[in-house]
Amino acid sequence: MVTFAKVEFPGLLESFSSAEARVEFIELIKLLVLSHRHNRNDEYLQNPLVSFDTVREPMYKYSKQAQDKFFAIAPYAFLFSWFEASAKGQTFATDKFAENTDQRHSIRMTNEVTMLGQEARKCLKTAT
Repeated sequence: MVTFAKVEFPGLLESFSSAEARVEFIELIKLLVLSHRHNRNDEYLQNPLVSFDTVREPMYKYSKQAQDKFFAIAPYAFLFSWFEASAKGQTFATDKFAENTDQRHSIRMTNEVTMLGQEARKCLKTAT
């Protein structure tokens, strides 16, 4: 997770004011990446910083409330915003959306990701 953060966000970890802030950012990434392991008793996922529901509900039980709860955590708003704006994120999303044979699906999902990216950035502005 640290290597990923250093490659994708050069200088970000070093810009945090404390080692605790760096660890928190990495822990939040870990929860996001390993959210599928929510019901396992993995030692490395004990005592998460936020509930797995906060991470999983926008993916599996979407609601505006779940979205707002997710984006209220500034690192998650940042990560979604980065994903939506990055070339790698756009390519990944486009490839996933193209798996659906209905062309309207791809257009609708691309528009929704764009709107969610805007919402994430709006949440980041209000968090500062």
